[in-house]
Amino acid sequence: MEQRMIQEIIRKFLEGTCNDEEFAYLLAWYESFDETDAIQLSEEEKSELEKALFHKIASRIPDWPSQLQKNEEELEKEHQHIRYRKWLKYAAAALVIGFMAGVAWWTVQQVHQVMQVNSQSIVSSNEIALNNMTQRMYLIILSDSTKVWLSPNSRLQYPDKFTGKERIVHLKGEAFFEVTKNPQHPFVIYSDQLITRVWGTSFLVKAIEGKPAEVSVLTGKVSVQKNGAEDGEVMLYPHQKAVLDPSGRLIKETEQDEASIQRWQKVNLSFDNTPLANVITSLEKHYDVQIRCSDAALLNYTLTGDFNEQHLSDVLELIEKSLNVHYRIISDSVIEMYTIPNGSP
Repeated sequence: MEQRMIQEIIRKFLEGTCNDEEFAYLLAWYESFDETDAIQLSEEEKSELEKALFHKIASRIPDWPSQLQKNEEELEKEHQHIRYRKWLKYAAAALVIGFMAGVAWWTVQQVHQVMQVNSQSIVSSNEIALNNMTQRMYLIILSDSTKVWLSPNSRLQYPDKFTGKERIVHLKGEAFFEVTKNPQHPFVIYSDQLITRVWGTSFLVKAIEGKPAEVSVLTGKVSVQKNGAEDGEVMLYPHQKAVLDPSGRLIKETEQDEASIQRWQKVNLSFDNTPLANVITSLEKHYDVQIRCSDAALLNYTLTGDFNEQHLSDVLELIEKSLNVHYRIISDSVIEMYTIPNGSP
């Protein structure tokens, strides 16, 4: 499992904001916790996570043996750490494989939806499918060094290593691509309605169910055609986009300062002990977004750093690492910054 996604889910779980699907993902990761080095946690963090999992799982399993309801002080007197950990492992495994009817069965379905590729969509033995269940952009670096920023509630299916004449991926939802140039092996994105071919460029693809499919080009050029059609290919250049209208026609038009593509523009920004309130004002101006804070105290945090040739997603990641200020995407043009309770910059 991917480190950054697990870190985000752990953060949301301890904050009390993760959903059942993310909880199932966390249980599946925890079940292999001893055998992998997927993520580094301090002993204090491990203890906090174990305690939270203990109470969460116990609350979901009615009539669990009373000895498991002992308080933490009694468990510590009995050298509970190993037994406590083993219980968590067994409880997590029980939930994942269906030991408890009802709750466990539902959890299994969620784990399969999140972690596995549907057998009908597998195109080769090395195929990977990744679902972004978080409320933030998720960076994927493909084997050819192409970078893909996957939006929330989106799915990318791709090979562990590109081997054919074309570099093919499948997208459901929204993603921004920075494709590594390779004229001998075009990069092709299949979505439900559109096929996008590129040779080396940066662009945004939207293939969200229930909304018009579209491709917006930031740099370079791409060709777009309707999936299943043999003709009607549209060539796009910077600041142009193609939209599939409700009637099924592929329309080419000029980009008009759309927020969803503006946030992928790379700019140079520099801050020297600057209050976060001023940083936010600058980001809103350059990226055409609205950034709000869940806690007014965040506005007094100060930031120092140079952000050269960075788009908004990268800047937000760097701010997060510098100030321990997290973010979630509300919509194309609205972002919220927040801190985990008891956190500090």
